[in-house]
Amino acid sequence: MSYFIRNNLTVFFTTCFLLGQNFYSYGQPDMVNNLVNSLNTYNQQNLQEKIFIHSDKSLYVCGEIAWFKLYNVDAFFNKPITISKVAYVELLNNEQKPILQAKIELKEGTGSGSFILPFSLNSGAYILRAYTNWMKNYSPDLFFETPLTIINTLKKLNIAESDSTNPGIRFFPEGGNLVNGVQSKIAFQAVGENGKGIFCKGTVYNQNNDSITSFETLRFGMGQFNLTPAKGDSYKAVIQTATGKTISRPIPAAYDNGYVMKLIPMSDGTIKVTVHSGNNNEFIYLLVHTRQVIKQAESKMITGGVAEFTINKKELGEGISHFTVFNITVSLCVKDYILPRPKEN
Repeated sequence: MSYFIRNNLTVFFTTCFLLGQNFYSYGQPDMVNNLVNSLNTYNQQNLQEKIFIHSDKSLYVCGEIAWFKLYNVDAFFNKPITISKVAYVELLNNEQKPILQAKIELKEGTGSGSFILPFSLNSGAYILRAYTNWMKNYSPDLFFETPLTIINTLKKLNIAESDSTNPGIRFFPEGGNLVNGVQSKIAFQAVGENGKGIFCKGTVYNQNNDSITSFETLRFGMGQFNLTPAKGDSYKAVIQTATGKTISRPIPAAYDNGYVMKLIPMSDGTIKVTVHSGNNNEFIYLLVHTRQVIKQAESKMITGGVAEFTINKKELGEGISHFTVFNITVSLCVKDYILPRPKEN
């Protein structure tokens, strides 16, 4: 699951995973080293590729040739990789169906190709997608995609009267799940039928129709609000769009026990990581890595329901850094932290 927080170009995503190893036989002093070794072993056994397409432009007219060049690199270090010799390039329509396809030969991690855009295409927004056969071993979310606009001067453009008559609303609790009695940040996203973010505002009610909190979108149909779920209560959001339509959506149910992790950027250039749990006097373990390169690994004891870690942003690599918290029974939650690209001098 993922969500966006508008906070000085900081973007957060959340997900969950398990490392395939039994940790029960390890004591607290060995746990951190074992997590590090497990991740290093995983990296050696699971090589990932990342592909990038550079097109000659982003807007085309039917009858033109869309030229592009491909770069295939190691997903961890962004260096050219030669494991794949062929890349697959597709042009997708607004129904996510490929209408043009090509196989591109890769030499030393690079290749080039083109599409002749036929006059049978309709004017509109398209997606140029690329991947290798090796990348199919992982999630399609890792395929490269970039938007293209194509105009057909021989066809009349049909514009939909409304793009938000049936909006989609999704909620993303911080850390993945809500826990009763623990305040959590909940991100949300509202999109119209065209997949673009829309403005909306709403109110959260409990099962007794008592108003708990309110919210509205900040940008791109996304926003956030805080909620402290109470045991035995259930919640729903009543949402109103800019067109005046009102819809109701349930808030994800909360667990009686669990862990809630928060990442708070500080003014001194550090990130404060707080983990809330009802399990006092328990050791938890923080593992931080950027593109699978370990940046920090340490342990803390939960005292008074909270454990805190401090991470220096300068120690993180450029791009997405993963913050993973484990307990001794390998329960965990994960947060990805994206650092803005440094300015070039």
